Amino acid sequence: MHLLLISLVGNDPGPVALAAKYLRKTTPRGTDLSILLVQDGSQNVPLRKARLSALQHWLQQAGFSVQVRESLEAALNESADFPGRVVLNLTAGDKASFFRFYQSAKKHGWEALVIDAHGPEAVVTTLALKPLPLSKDEYLHLQDYKSLYFVPAQARLIGVAKEVPPGLRGYVWHQLRTAQGIDVLLAIQGNRPLLYFPGSGKNFKDRLNVIAQTARELAGQLALPITDFPEHQVRKAHANNQEYLRRIYTQQAKESRVHLVYPRRPGNLQEGLQVPEGHRAVEKVLHPFPLPRKGPVLLALMGEQPVPLLASFLAHQPKEVYLVTTQALEAQLERLSHAQRELEKLGARVHIRTVEGPFAVDTIRQLFTPVVRAAEANGLPVVVNLNGGTKLMALALLEALPPQAKVEYLHGKELKPLPEGPPLSVPWGSVTPQQVLGLFGYRLETPSTLGKPYPDSKVLSLAEALLRQPKNRGLAKNFLQAWVESFDADPRSFRRRMQKSPLETALGLALEYAVYSHLDAFLRRHDGRVAPSGNLVPISWKEQGPREVDGVAWIKGRLVIVECKPSLQKALGLEREDASLGVLREMFGGVFGGGILVVRKSTWPPHEKSRARLRSALADRTLRIFSLEGRTHFPEGTVWHFPHDLDAAMKGWL
Repeated sequence: MHLLLISLVGNDPGPVALAAKYLRKTTPRGTDLSILLVQDGSQNVPLRKARLSALQHWLQQAGFSVQVRESLEAALNESADFPGRVVLNLTAGDKASFFRFYQSAKKHGWEALVIDAHGPEAVVTTLALKPLPLSKDEYLHLQDYKSLYFVPAQARLIGVAKEVPPGLRGYVWHQLRTAQGIDVLLAIQGNRPLLYFPGSGKNFKDRLNVIAQTARELAGQLALPITDFPEHQVRKAHANNQEYLRRIYTQQAKESRVHLVYPRRPGNLQEGLQVPEGHRAVEKVLHPFPLPRKGPVLLALMGEQPVPLLASFLAHQPKEVYLVTTQALEAQLERLSHAQRELEKLGARVHIRTVEGPFAVDTIRQLFTPVVRAAEANGLPVVVNLNGGTKLMALALLEALPPQAKVEYLHGKELKPLPEGPPLSVPWGSVTPQQVLGLFGYRLETPSTLGKPYPDSKVLSLAEALLRQPKNRGLAKNFLQAWVESFDADPRSFRRRMQKSPLETALGLALEYAVYSHLDAFLRRHDGRVAPSGNLVPISWKEQGPREVDGVAWIKGRLVIVECKPSLQKALGLEREDASLGVLREMFGGVFGGGILVVRKSTWPPHEKSRARLRSALADRTLRIFSLEGRTHFPEGTVWHFPHDLDAAMKGWL
């Protein structure tokens, strides 16, 4: 007896390993096990090659013969005459490939499976849509994580931790030492790795960014990073400010996807990670969606990133929108309520429902099926955006559709019909950065002390003159005076803002304004928009927001965070905020996000700091780095000359 598993593989080996482990456990002994791994098109991260090699070795140890293919079509075609059982793993890869796998399974009568491990309990289902919990021995265990993740990351498992804080009790913790010598505590909750980074340290916001990135490098996309709530910092503050500080720290952790714990409170982590019964609660009845009255009708699952939904909305201008997400995601990010508010401002009726989890496939199918049938009966066009939600939820949505349904997927800046067809036209420039931020639940507020800046040739000329002569206090004074007069800034509060370090503050403001002005002129020619510097404030907040940005641009479906720094060394130094771009790009756009970093000085003397950070930043396809000093080429990429190189640097985004 022969079995062939076909699976996409990207930067994370977990989805492949879970499927392989499940099939090995549920397949009769003596079966000849083979796997075709097809590399997906996701961005090549530093650990990708090492993880792929580790996965191949792990699969061979598990009894699979392994082959790697570059082309998905080639893998599917060569498997058409396989003399045995063919199983497609719909768990790994992007949704476009998932859809092609789904159609191939339907066409050839192949088996297909989806494993959903978003949480401590993992479930598996086939095209029959009957989710079943994985047994504990089908989970990834400590030794699996060691082989698939720790070894490629050059991290060393020391052993069982002898002592843990009271707040962490309830789990078996192991000591893990990273390649950089950082000691982390690791536990496995069901199938989910928990990584605890002790202490809260200085620069809490900066540390959160490093923790989130390190956790993903150590244990993949399912890793939950955990660190201490900085209560000692709160208690240092005046009593009137303590509650505000707690909200700030909580919001920063939420943005970074880091779970906060009080280490001295016994059982605090276990209490915070309690989840409902999961797959045993799928029969809960929801109110059905109201039936559509006008078309077009847009159906979608709401994920963390609302940009794909916006793309389909702008392309089709639907009159009715139907959205579903999980209760856990909505409780964390409130994406449904934000989408309902913003899309209704644009003229649609928006209907939303939450289900108990991605395992509630019957509920999802039952919600969408009457809507699809009513639209068909009344001749209303229906379009489905497949980007959001988990693969398990997407499978339930597809099963509610007729064979000829119009399904699409946003890949980069292109909205593509599935399985194939020319990209659809999307009028990206018809919305502003502020409207897109609204979908994420944020507003951008310019500090009142700065007035209302806009592109002005006189102010720009003075800003650029100051940047060319950064020690000229007379030019700084002239620039600041022009700012007050042009943008209606309050002179008294503006002067107070400049008191602490007037020249450096003027230089920072001049750089931000020059970048904003040139980006505005450039993007107006390319159907894009940019907003000036300000604070990112959660819509529900009345206080000032915890995040400052030097601008936000909207470029062909890419929400781009702008950061301005005095020097490249300071921007990318390990003790700094990593230009704050990493966590903000992850939060406001993910793969649909980007960053623009502009520095006054790009010189980076080799004897002062390692260039490792620079090499990593230059290799990042979602980041563009500019310098006022000129263009510099490196093997990994280019530091571009601002603003002269805007056309060349931004070519791939336009």
